[in-house]
Amino acid sequence: MVISVSDAIAAYKQSDGSLAETIKKKGDSGGADSFGSMLSNFAGDTLNTIKQGEAAAVAGVAGKANIQDVILAVNQASVALETVSTLRDKVITAYKEIMQMPV
Repeated sequence: MVISVSDAIAAYKQSDGSLAETIKKKGDSGGADSFGSMLSNFAGDTLNTIKQGEAAAVAGVAGKANIQDVILAVNQASVALETVSTLRDKVITAYKEIMQMPV
């Protein structure tokens, strides 16, 4: 599968525009509700990505899936897991720094 540079740029611009529209539609509700819902959505999306990677790996071992699809799904799951681990480490570091602040 070959994708031209112009197609990739068009897809990037489309995704960037849809994200901007989503942010404008939701507005700044501020507070813990929006941050909590963002984290909840992120966790749910990450879990779904990891489950899809596992299902693709099982289908690949059984010979029921294309190897390219298996590799793509497993790599996406790997990136999602690494992102969650990095986020966790950053949160822990921020918590430790806050706890060390003088009152």
